Amino acid sequence: MRVCCTLIILILHNSFISLTHEFIVIAIEIASEQLTYMGVTMEIGFGISIAVDAETAAKSAVERALSQNRSPDIAIVFASGNFDQKEVLNKISKSLKDVKIFGGSTSAELSNASYNENSVMVLLLSSKDIKFLTYFSKSGNQPYEAGRDLALQIVADNPDITNETPLISSLIFSYEKHFSGINYLRGLSENLPFKMPLSGGGSLNSLEIINTEKFFEGYQYNNREVEQNGIGLLLLKGKNSSSVRFSYAFESSWSPVAKPVKVTKAVGSTVYEVDNVRLDDYYKKVFGGNIFETEIDLSRFTFISTVETPSGSKSLIRTPGEINPEDGSSTFFPRSEMQDATLQLVLISRNELLAGASSAARKAVEALNGFQPSIVFAFSCDIRRRYLHSIVSREIEELKSVFGNTVPIIGFYAGGEYGPLFNNYDEALNSDIKFGRGCQFSTSISLFVIGEKDRPLNLIDYQLLLQNQINEDKKSFSTENSSEKEIEHLRKTLQEVERSLIVTEDSLKQLNHKHFKLIDELEVKNRTLSEVVSKNQRLQKILKQYTPRKVWEKSQKSADMGFFRIPDEEGIYSLMFVDVKGFTSYAEKHTPKEVIRELNRIFEHAVNIIYENRGDVDKFIGDCIFALFDNPIDAFRTAREIQQEMKALQQEDFPFSVRIGINHGRVIRGNVGGTTRRENTLIGDAVNFAQRLESNCTPGKILLSAEAFKGIDEELDPSDVIESRSIMVKGKKDPQTVYEITV
Repeated sequence: MRVCCTLIILILHNSFISLTHEFIVIAIEIASEQLTYMGVTMEIGFGISIAVDAETAAKSAVERALSQNRSPDIAIVFASGNFDQKEVLNKISKSLKDVKIFGGSTSAELSNASYNENSVMVLLLSSKDIKFLTYFSKSGNQPYEAGRDLALQIVADNPDITNETPLISSLIFSYEKHFSGINYLRGLSENLPFKMPLSGGGSLNSLEIINTEKFFEGYQYNNREVEQNGIGLLLLKGKNSSSVRFSYAFESSWSPVAKPVKVTKAVGSTVYEVDNVRLDDYYKKVFGGNIFETEIDLSRFTFISTVETPSGSKSLIRTPGEINPEDGSSTFFPRSEMQDATLQLVLISRNELLAGASSAARKAVEALNGFQPSIVFAFSCDIRRRYLHSIVSREIEELKSVFGNTVPIIGFYAGGEYGPLFNNYDEALNSDIKFGRGCQFSTSISLFVIGEKDRPLNLIDYQLLLQNQINEDKKSFSTENSSEKEIEHLRKTLQEVERSLIVTEDSLKQLNHKHFKLIDELEVKNRTLSEVVSKNQRLQKILKQYTPRKVWEKSQKSADMGFFRIPDEEGIYSLMFVDVKGFTSYAEKHTPKEVIRELNRIFEHAVNIIYENRGDVDKFIGDCIFALFDNPIDAFRTAREIQQEMKALQQEDFPFSVRIGINHGRVIRGNVGGTTRRENTLIGDAVNFAQRLESNCTPGKILLSAEAFKGIDEELDPSDVIESRSIMVKGKKDPQTVYEITV
C-alpha cells in the first residue's frame, strides 16, 4: 500500500493541478496495474519464535510477522505440540483481530531457519489475486463424512466456483489418530461438483509423547477455536491465472530389495499373503531368517506400489505396521484396499531421502512453467524425520538449494502428507485418476508452491530474517547449562555416530544390491525351469488329445501317489461301437487329405456328442469309434444324436451312413504290452459282443443287446421304430435276442 501512495504523490507533484476525487481513484487503479505488471501480487509477513512459554512465543512470532505485513488476509500458524495451543491461539487472535487463522499443532516445524521442535511460526499473506477462505469440520471417527461436510460448506459458500475457475487449490490440516486421512480426501473429492487439487498434512502432538497414542492426537485451529479430531481447509481461489500459478510435487526415495509381488490375500488395508505366501514367511524368504528372532530393523524397509498415469508411473510408499505373529499379517498405511495390489520391498536410506527433497523441489519449480516461486509449503512425513535423525535439518537445506533463501518456506513434519499425483496445476486439476488431485502419501515429502509471473527486486533473505529472530530469542530465553567443552565433546561424539551410521547404511545397501543380483540370477534359472515346465505342459496337452480321458485321469492320480503304472480293475459299463459304412471304398478312390477330411467331418460331431453325454472315447479303430459309458441311457442318447446328425449331413449329399452297436456288461480295464510300450485297454466278452452288434446293425440304425435295451425305457421316444430279432454271433452257442431301433 505504501507503494501506491508514493505513486499518487508523484502524480500530484508532476501534474501541478488540483485532482478531483475521481482522478485520484483513476491514479490508484493505474498504480495497481503497475504493481501487477511488476509482479507484486502478494504481501508476506513471516515470524518465528522459540520462546520458552506459549504466550511469549505466540506474541513474538505474530508481532514479527505483522512488522512485514500490516494488513493480512490470512494467518497460517504452526505451533509446537509442546505449547498450550489455546494460549498460542488466544495471543495470536488478539493481535490479528478479524483475520482468519489456519493451522494447528506440529511435532516439528520447517522453515528457512531450518528445523525446530519448539517454535511458533506465523505466516501472514495478503493478495489482490488470491482470495483465502477457511473451513472446518469435526471428524469423530468418520473422516469421510467430515470431508463431505467440508465439501458442502465450500459449495454453499462459493456457488460461483466451476471447473472453469481460473485458479483454485487448497491446504488441509487434519487429525490423524484414526489413520484414515485418505477418507478425508475421498469425502471432499467425491462431493465437490468441481475439481480441486488438495495438499497438506496431518497434525501431530509433542515429540515428548511420540511413543504413545496421544502423539497422533494433534490440534487444529478453527479460526479462533482450538479443535481436536477434525479437519481444517484453507481454500485459495485465484482471480487471475496470468499473474499467479500453482505447482505441486511429492517424492519418496528408495532402493529395491526384492522383485515385485502381488497381494493375494488381504482384508482392507491388512495384508496376509503375497504371491500366496504368508507375509511373515515372505520376510523370512527375503532376509533368510525368522524376523522375530533376528536383529533386522524392519522399520528401515517398506513397500512401494505403482500407479500408472498418462505422464508415466508414480511410485507410492505403502508402510507396513508390526507383524502379527499369529497369522503373519500387517496393516499398511495409508489405509487403502490392498487386495491384488502389486508391491515391491524397498530400503530407505537417509541420503536418498535428502536427494528426494531436492528432486521434489526441482519438479515443483519446473511445473511453474517460467513463473517464479513466491512461497513454498512443505509437508514431510514424520517417519522421514525419524530416519534422518540428527541430520534432519539437511532436508530443509536441500529445499533451499533449489528455491534459494529469498523464497519463504514453511511447513512441518506430518502424520500423513497430502498432495496431487501430478506437478503441473492443469494436469492435476484435470486428472480423472482416483486420488489424482489429492492422495495421501507415506514416508514422502509433499510440496505446494505459489508462483508469480514477476517478482520484485527488493527480495528478503528469509533465512537471515528468521535466524535473526531465533537468535534474538536465544539471547532473551537462553536455557543452556552445559559448558562449551561439554558441548564440543557431544558434537564430536555425534559426528562419529553419524559417520558410523553412514558406513552401516552403505554396507547394508551394498548387501542388498548383492542380494538383489542373486535374486536376478535365480530368476534366470527359474525362467529356464519355467520354459521346461511350459514345454512339458505343451507335451501333456498333445498327449492328452491322444489318450482316453479316464486313462488320463487315472494316470495323473497314479503319478500323484508316486506310482509308475495304472492299476488293473474291472467294472460294469455300456460299450458302443460306431462304424462308418461305405468309407473303405471311398478311401480307395480319394487322396489321403480328402479321406481324413471326410472322416473327421463325421468324427468331430460324434466325439463332441459322446463327451457331452458323459462318455469317453477309448480308441479310434480305422473308420470306427469305440466309446465307453457308465449306463445304457447315456450310450443310447449319444447314438440317437449321432444318427440324427448323420441324417442332417445326408441331406447335403453326404455319401456315408453309420452303424451303431451298444452292449452293457462286465469288462476288465488293464495294461497290455511291454515295459517300453503299454496301452490301458478294455478286455472282455462284453466288448466283443458290442463289436458284433455293430457289424450286424443295419446302416442308419442302432442295435442293442437285451441287457442294454432293459436300461433305456425312459429314453425311448414314441416315434422310435423298434424291431426285436435273434442273431447268431461268433463266440456264442445260442441265438442272441437283440433290438434294432430306427430313430
